Amino acid sequence: MKSTFAVAGLIGLFALMPKTKILGRWETKPSPKGSITGVVFYKDNTYEGYVNKKPFVSGKYELRGNTIRIEETGCNGLKAFYKLILFSHSDSMRFEPINDSCAERKEGMQRIILGRVK
Repeated sequence: MKSTFAVAGLIGLFALMPKTKILGRWETKPSPKGSITGVVFYKDNTYEGYVNKKPFVSGKYELRGNTIRIEETGCNGLKAFYKLILFSHSDSMRFEPINDSCAERKEGMQRIILGRVK
């Protein structure tokens, strides 16, 4: 019985581990015009996106392995799936589209590289 709880606990821990890698604040380097785009991933599977500290989008996310599903207030609520690529000791991230029918979001997501804010 104890081993069953231990195995269940480990499975639960492994299921949560990838999500913890993205929790917190991430930002781009300043653009040539000085704008900084960022996103904050919260524990409750919500996120907020901003430009120069002004919110412009919010929604929900789900992370499974290296696939992130997002659903936001923009794009008429259309869901999107992206491959999440963490690099540079998991302090940077970028996205590759898997399925996103919102052209504006897809264009922005493909161009963005975010760094962890410490």
